[in-house]
Amino acid sequence: LPQITLTGNDLPATPIEVGDLIPVEMTGRRLIEDMSGMHRVERIETQLDENLFESAVTLYFEKMEVM
Repeated sequence: LPQITLTGNDLPATPIEVGDLIPVEMTGRRLIEDMSGMHRVERIETQLDENLFESAVTLYFEKMEVM
């Protein structure tokens, strides 16, 4: 499955859950621009820091459509 990893600072204010459709826009590199589009979250992995705060979240998704 394609995946993206967000740091704790990059997470949106609204929670993301498995099954959600989220828009992903990849810019700046031609190699990844074709990943832009709507994606359904299939799995979420969370890494915690030493204080048990989210340090990174990896979203695994299935591509639904191209923008």
